[in-house]
Amino acid sequence: MEQKNNIHDENNKDEENLSRSKETPFENKGIEDINEKIYIKIGHDVKIKKLKITEKLSDLRNKLKKELNYRFKFLENNICIEESEESQWNINDILTFVENQKIINIKNCEINNHCIEKLKTIKFCNDEQTFCKLNLNINQTLDDIRDEISQFIKEDFLFMKNRKEINEDEESKYSLKKIIKNNSVKIKILCEDNVISHEKKEKISFIKFKLNGKEYFADNLNPNLTLFEIRKDFKLISDEIKFLKDGFEVSDEKNTKIEDILVESEFIHLRENEETKKIAPSPIGISQEKKKYKIYLNNKFLKLSQYEETTSLDNLRQLLSTTISDNELFISSDNKEIPIDNEAQWTLCDLCSDINKIIKIKTIKTPEPEKPKIELSKPVEGSKLLGKEGDLDIYLYPNQKFNQIENSICKTIMVLGETGSGKTTLLNSFLNFLLGIKYEDKFRYKIIVENKIHKSTGESVTNNVNIYNIRINNSLIKFPCFKIVDTPGFGDTRGLDFDKKIIEMIEDTFKNRCDSINAICFVAKSNETRLSDHQKYILGEVMSIFGKDVGENFIAMLTFCDGQVPNIVPILESKESKFSEIREQINDPWYLIFNNSAIFC
Repeated sequence: MEQKNNIHDENNKDEENLSRSKETPFENKGIEDINEKIYIKIGHDVKIKKLKITEKLSDLRNKLKKELNYRFKFLENNICIEESEESQWNINDILTFVENQKIINIKNCEINNHCIEKLKTIKFCNDEQTFCKLNLNINQTLDDIRDEISQFIKEDFLFMKNRKEINEDEESKYSLKKIIKNNSVKIKILCEDNVISHEKKEKISFIKFKLNGKEYFADNLNPNLTLFEIRKDFKLISDEIKFLKDGFEVSDEKNTKIEDILVESEFIHLRENEETKKIAPSPIGISQEKKKYKIYLNNKFLKLSQYEETTSLDNLRQLLSTTISDNELFISSDNKEIPIDNEAQWTLCDLCSDINKIIKIKTIKTPEPEKPKIELSKPVEGSKLLGKEGDLDIYLYPNQKFNQIENSICKTIMVLGETGSGKTTLLNSFLNFLLGIKYEDKFRYKIIVENKIHKSTGESVTNNVNIYNIRINNSLIKFPCFKIVDTPGFGDTRGLDFDKKIIEMIEDTFKNRCDSINAICFVAKSNETRLSDHQKYILGEVMSIFGKDVGENFIAMLTFCDGQVPNIVPILESKESKFSEIREQINDPWYLIFNNSAIFC
């Protein structure tokens, strides 16, 4: 039978120390800074890495990108965590514990995308004992659950159906529901002739460390490890702390094994030099075993974790620092809140009964901070109230003349667009942005007022080239004033003759009324799949007026966009479009998109 777990070659060194665990904090570091040894189970493979338990799953996926594709998901209580949610989960949230080993389970969730609702509590046992009880999906195949069962059954085993063995290479053909009987699944432990002898497995002992005669910490270790290896792995054992053998300090740690200095087969004695003694970390309470605790936050199940009964609540809060905040308190068995300042006086043994290993945490409501008062804008002097649109007052912005200084420093923007392209709505929105109108304000400005007659006849709202002078009172805009040159919409019902008249009006405007231009905005619907003859004509004529040197001042403003790539973009870049002749002169982004239905004015 093939060995169940194929350890990666790069981790052979870690495999030699398979059962060593780092559950003790580093000296002078918080728990969140510890690099701990974590067993990562990816299908039937196991990878060992040193990781911080506060690390995000999304960061861990990046480290494992060679081993994981999008089909592999991290598991929490046998439920797949979607990749899009991994940034919300820490490693500590999904760890499972088996004999002091910290394990991350990863599974190919696309192979078995069954419905979660068919979970059952299933007992795995033989005629002599029960190995474990797990909540599992009965539609899962046996090969999918083998890894989970292997955490509880260390020997090689086979599933049974009707007292007959199911070969491991046939497990993919059987689902759990085919072999369940009375919510139990029979397991056969293979005899020593078929598996590696237990005597050949690594010997592990539970060893306690005593510092200056007081219990310091404990761990499962291989007695054949050298003291040098222990000191290297356990940062808690600083250089000032010495190993003792028969009451004397050990000088040759590289050639001395744990078993050489063990006292009563379970103790290692340490001594700290009094002359160089520093503040040592608080001793960690020693327990022969950890117990499973269910943690509830606001009466909702949060996670299942293992802790020692002597763990104090202030230490538990540190372990849960990525999960709970300071406004969440532990609740005692008589439903009273335990203040954070008193947590050091409480242990899990005080908090939970021997029967119910439940940790209750409650969020304490804090008064919401007062929202900063927003200073509302007031209509500028000279604005004319046009009426209401919904709850908003609509004002016509006053078009006032600039003085000589304002004329010399203002930026001039000309807007071109076919009738119905949304040019009027866009200009009105642009005006409100320039003037710093906020969502909370009770009014909006308009610079152009649509006429119902124009809407019904298909004629342009604007019949002449109009220049609007706008004084800016907005700290986000670094220019104090703008001139907006609004041109009539071309391509309306008056035909090509009116388009020619528009070109004449534009030419006259820049000969007699404006002496410079900073931007030419070409407005078009984003969903158009071709340029109309009117659009081609106007683009060509405008370029002939200003010359191709003005190409870098062009920008396309695409309206009615729903977030997708606008259809008209490849049309504007095609050789058939005059726009393509100046495209390379325009700095990116060469077009902007707008959703007219979402513009507030």
